[in-house]
Amino acid sequence: MTPFLSKSQAHLLFGTLYRKPRSEEMQRQVNKVVQNTSDIFVRIHEIEKLDKQEEKKNQKSFQDIHHFSLLSNEERKRNGSVNPTNSSFSSLPKNKPLPALQQEKEKSFYIHLLFKSFNFFMRLFKPSLNLTDLWNEQTGVMKKDFLGRNYQITPKAQKTFSGIQEDVIIPTIQGFRAAINHLWEFTEILEYNTFISAYQFFMEYIKFERLFQRYHKPQEWCQETISMQKYYAQLIRYPGYSDVLLKIFPQFLASSPKYQHLKVPVKKAMTHIIELNQKSPKLSHVIQGFYIINYKKFITWKEIEKILRTKNHEVKSLHISKKARFMSILKRNLLLRQYHSFNKKMKEAKIVREQYLSEEKREEFQEKHLLPLLQEFLQRIYKTKDISTDIIQSYMFQPNRLLFAIMKDFDFNYLPLFQFPSMIRTLNNKEIKSRKVCIFNKQFFESQIIGFRDLFHAIEIYNKKNPKLTYMLSEFEDDLEKSKIHPLTPHIAEFHQLIQKAHSLFQDFISNIQKTIKNHQSQKNSSGEDTSVQPNLNGKLHEKMDQNSLRENPEPSYISWSQNMILFPSRYNEQTVKQVIEILLYHIYNYLYIFQNQEIMYLVRNSETQETLTRLKQEITRLGRAINESADDDDDDDDENNY
Repeated sequence: MTPFLSKSQAHLLFGTLYRKPRSEEMQRQVNKVVQNTSDIFVRIHEIEKLDKQEEKKNQKSFQDIHHFSLLSNEERKRNGSVNPTNSSFSSLPKNKPLPALQQEKEKSFYIHLLFKSFNFFMRLFKPSLNLTDLWNEQTGVMKKDFLGRNYQITPKAQKTFSGIQEDVIIPTIQGFRAAINHLWEFTEILEYNTFISAYQFFMEYIKFERLFQRYHKPQEWCQETISMQKYYAQLIRYPGYSDVLLKIFPQFLASSPKYQHLKVPVKKAMTHIIELNQKSPKLSHVIQGFYIINYKKFITWKEIEKILRTKNHEVKSLHISKKARFMSILKRNLLLRQYHSFNKKMKEAKIVREQYLSEEKREEFQEKHLLPLLQEFLQRIYKTKDISTDIIQSYMFQPNRLLFAIMKDFDFNYLPLFQFPSMIRTLNNKEIKSRKVCIFNKQFFESQIIGFRDLFHAIEIYNKKNPKLTYMLSEFEDDLEKSKIHPLTPHIAEFHQLIQKAHSLFQDFISNIQKTIKNHQSQKNSSGEDTSVQPNLNGKLHEKMDQNSLRENPEPSYISWSQNMILFPSRYNEQTVKQVIEILLYHIYNYLYIFQNQEIMYLVRNSETQETLTRLKQEITRLGRAINESADDDDDDDDENNY
């Protein structure tokens, strides 16, 4: 043995030594060394030692025979040496030759006896045409012994257990083990489970190259290869397993710089596995031959599958290692949370599109709602009802002026609802009365109110600093795209920062208002009726609800006075609280849409969201989990036991 061998080189050397042709006795000694020693280097040393001893022994016997053949007859007689091949015959007495006629009679008698015996044996051992014979003619797996009664496995069939070289086996195992932990992320369940079956079969298959030298009985062949039989029967049941082994598996290795050097040997090994079911004799036929010889009757492959208890291919869950299973559960739960988050956004988007805004209704909103708002705002500033169209247009299509007008209108018409008690019309003892109440909890909207004041002041200062700025909405929309690549001019960039703050502020208002509406709806559903609509003769219920709205952390409750009319000198005078809230939400959503808020634009143009939702659903299903559309996020986190 060459010193300083690496472990992989030692394995190659050991495989070569182990496959070396030997006598039965020598092979038993070699097997004994392998069984008693686990260290690869010690195995090599002991096998080489046995081979050297056998070579010396053979060389000595050859020298003795050669020396004997060189001696003359006189020397052999002198030394008392006798040709062993002729000694037994020389000691026999020599018979006298028989007369010619008697020799001829004896010769004819023996010939007659020979033909008679031959016909008897032919009749006795004449093979009958049966299923086994027909199957064997097609497959060529077996041959008959010299009497023509018992079957044996042919040398050609025995070669199905060999053919993969040691320099291919080791990198193939490395490739399998690398793919086990990562291939599940890129393949379907069926494809990954096909790959696992191939790995299990390969690890068993490479053990049986010298099967027919170690075991000699058909029963031993069946028993020793039982695991390999199970995995192979499972593998060839998977549809398209050749594509998984020849395309998906090598492509995965080639895509990784760490494993791409394994692609060539892996492809050789996978080609060999596929050819086991293509070239004659097939491995399935050889296994079938084991059973036919062992049971001494014809057995079909389906019967063998029943003996092996072969299951149908799995398409619902991954056959996966513990490490990969843990990783897949983490990924699946993350995808579930993303899915339900996107699904929630989709439902919200549907409500927003149907109730508050639509891309097609943008001009309608500007005409129906934005124009009266600007007219009212400008009349209040200029103290006149006659406002020129040019002034109105300048505010409608210049985003810096439009934002100021919107904030001013919000400050006059809507902010008082969140800050101060409002005058409402109530029904008490069947009499209509007016009273001041707090519709919203001021503390609940305190941060938004402070943020509004700061932003409104910043916009006023900005417009005073840039009185001659002419900046159109179309330019603003173009700059939103350009700002992702090129920086904007300082005064335009400053305005874009103000817009971002306005987006955040309006979104906070929407979020808190929606929470209040949700609380109102949950209480209404739990009680079965909207108590805030009912006439109250003593007013105690409304007082209780009013107190609840004033709490710092209000519990889920009805919107106080939701069906009562607000008395206020504005556009929403004598409209109910519920109607005013809906109008407010409608305006805020459209403000965000006009100023190109990304989340709102995402809700309106929801094709990307729908594509993401479909992709997530497919990925979660691939990881073996059905989607529960009605479940909440918290209900869908799973553990390994439910996987």
